[in-house]
Amino acid sequence: NVLKGSPVKPGKRIGPLFVSPDAQLSMYAPAGRKSRAEFMLTAAADEVSVLGVEPGTKQFVSRVEVIQPGRTYKIVVESVESENGGLYKDQLRVRTDNPTLPAFNVPVYLRVYPKE
Repeated sequence: NVLKGSPVKPGKRIGPLFVSPDAQLSMYAPAGRKSRAEFMLTAAADEVSVLGVEPGTKQFVSRVEVIQPGRTYKIVVESVESENGGLYKDQLRVRTDNPTLPAFNVPVYLRVYPKE
């Protein structure tokens, strides 16, 4: 007998939220181009509002999209164009209205491949 797929959803629980597909973002871009990634935040039991998200550096721009207020949010992250190859690291700070989890960080990595 073959079972069909795993019922386990990829992601990680952080306090009252479930972050998917992962609790960190890895992005890739050739020099002079942007990259984009996103992750979902889902409230497990009680409603949790995501109030905002801020990148720690000027290498990234982020925004919150409300899918279902108090339950589901999409965080969209875009890199700015860089002509310099290398690895860029950042920590996105996600703010919520939940007293047990007022804020948490999501690591973001960007690999820019140099022009050849």
